[in-house]
Amino acid sequence: MKQKIDLNYSAKKLGIKVIKLISTLPHNLSSKIIANQIIISSPAIGINYRTVCKEFIAKLGLIKEKIVEILYWFKILQLQGGRHSFTNIHQKKYLITKQILAITIASLKIAKKILDLVINNSGTCKLAFAI
Repeated sequence: MKQKIDLNYSAKKLGIKVIKLISTLPHNLSSKIIANQIIISSPAIGINYRTVCKEFIAKLGLIKEKIVEILYWFKILQLQGGRHSFTNIHQKKYLITKQILAITIASLKIAKKILDLVINNSGTCKLAFAI
């Protein structure tokens, strides 16, 4: 049976545990240096996780733009005609590209909906992963 892990919650929990751990370290120079490094690094997990959630949508948007650009150039080929006319093979590639565009647009809509719902409800990006 797979267990769901909420990375956002886990990252916050780690931050709290790190703070507690730091307070138990001996008061010497090496412990202070290590404690500073741990304190600096541990919040980066949660911060980077939140950024990833938003960047995922941005990357999907870039993919969509490139697909639209490819479709544009397919149309140019089609209109150009001549020796390199838009054959059945080109038409199939065009249709496959349109299907990929439709999938990308649907994925983008779902991702935006999930991110809006999650951020509006909790103020944070919260996605769970099954392991």
